[in-house]
Amino acid sequence: MTIFSVKAHLKLEIIIVGGGVSGLAAAFRLSQAGHKVHVIEKSRPEQRAGVRVPPNLAKILVEWGPGGAGRSDAESQLGEASATRVSTLSDIYEWAIIPTWSIVETGELVGYLEWQAAVIEEIGAEYLLMHYQDLHAILLSAAQSAGVRISYNTTVTKVSANPPRVRLASGKTLYADLIIGADGSHSIAREVVEGGVNVGQSDDESFSVYVATIPREQLQKDPELDAFTTVELGGPQYPLWMGTSSHAVAFPVRDDSEYTIHVFWPDRLIDADPNLYEGRDVMIPREKLPVHLCGDSERLLDLCSNLQRRRYARKDPPSEWADASGRIVLIGEAAHPSLPCITHSASLQVEDAEVLGWLLSRLHSWEQLPHLLEAFQDIRQTRCRVVHEKESKGFQLVWLPPGPHRDARDETLRAMMESGLQGWDEEKMRWEWEEIGGVLGYSAREAAEDWWVSWGMLWERSQAYTTPPSSFLSIDFGLDNLQAKETMVGS
Repeated sequence: MTIFSVKAHLKLEIIIVGGGVSGLAAAFRLSQAGHKVHVIEKSRPEQRAGVRVPPNLAKILVEWGPGGAGRSDAESQLGEASATRVSTLSDIYEWAIIPTWSIVETGELVGYLEWQAAVIEEIGAEYLLMHYQDLHAILLSAAQSAGVRISYNTTVTKVSANPPRVRLASGKTLYADLIIGADGSHSIAREVVEGGVNVGQSDDESFSVYVATIPREQLQKDPELDAFTTVELGGPQYPLWMGTSSHAVAFPVRDDSEYTIHVFWPDRLIDADPNLYEGRDVMIPREKLPVHLCGDSERLLDLCSNLQRRRYARKDPPSEWADASGRIVLIGEAAHPSLPCITHSASLQVEDAEVLGWLLSRLHSWEQLPHLLEAFQDIRQTRCRVVHEKESKGFQLVWLPPGPHRDARDETLRAMMESGLQGWDEEKMRWEWEEIGGVLGYSAREAAEDWWVSWGMLWERSQAYTTPPSSFLSIDFGLDNLQAKETMVGS
């Protein structure tokens, strides 16, 4: 029996607004659960960023297996990803990443990070580094192979409930049994879930992430940078430069044929006209970008003729992920907005898809749908909050300004590096597991299964004593679905 063996008795027609990672992942998983899915996306992705595929995401891609995200073409793309073993400080091993921790202002080396082989084995998957478009291609291929309909260059202008429907820029209206908002932090679906409230931004300082990918051929023109960006030549797999309210990371992608760099920089530190490059995803010439790093990081940045800017301003997550009708639900960054280009930006989205698909594979009545959507939020909301809090603490750590707190951080990192060089005992291994096991060892499928055993089956048993026998017959023959369709058409 595979994880796709269970199919929903009540099969829904689902529209997903948004065809990014969360939308395609949900489309694939829901299609495998027996539902008919249509994805609507206003444009094709053009992100130049790399993406982290931590073990909790890698395990899902592997579990989805043959015929899905694990089919041969996807295996080829996953095979081009760089496997890393990093979380805490350490020395370099042949199989390990060196996240070198350096100070942006000086370039001083502060420490190394390493994950021990035993910890990775216990977690159950490697930590991969990929190009965003490669991950997107895997999910797109999986969705298409599962029979998902995908409409690109199509803009949704309004989402409505009772009955659930979307209006397109063309004026056409499409109806469905369930609308899923996978349209990011600027979600149009979120307005419906929150009763038409205009979602504002917090007063927190905004910043931007500047990303670019450098071809290996270009790096080879500079022997020092070529060596620095090549692991086989002794270079670090994952250098990280820390600065005041800023940092940069870089890593190889596409079987080491390209090298990507991400620079996190507060908007207040950009001296150029703030209105010159408005928008979330815009291209900026390097000479127009007043960002200055140091040493190798500065030289890498200077190799980029253009960088893609992703602006960010924090938004509070919605208190509810589904509307009152139980026919519109939010997933991905529409439900839990996060910082762009962070460790778990993709993994949380695919976890959402796995949990939602698993729950809706158990759907057999209309009355059950709102309960399953509520369960989806219960399972995912706490998980996302915990992960976001850890990510936020990580930013606070690397963004410290000069002073006693930064000095204390650097002293701790150096001490941990020296300790790692002396070897790892059981106590250190236990500490590393406690630090990362709960986040990276998480299984979205097991979380859904645990909820089902504890609450889902209990709800089903309670309904068995209150539902007339005739309704069970209508479920078996799909009459509930048919009646709902007729009502919707006539409304």
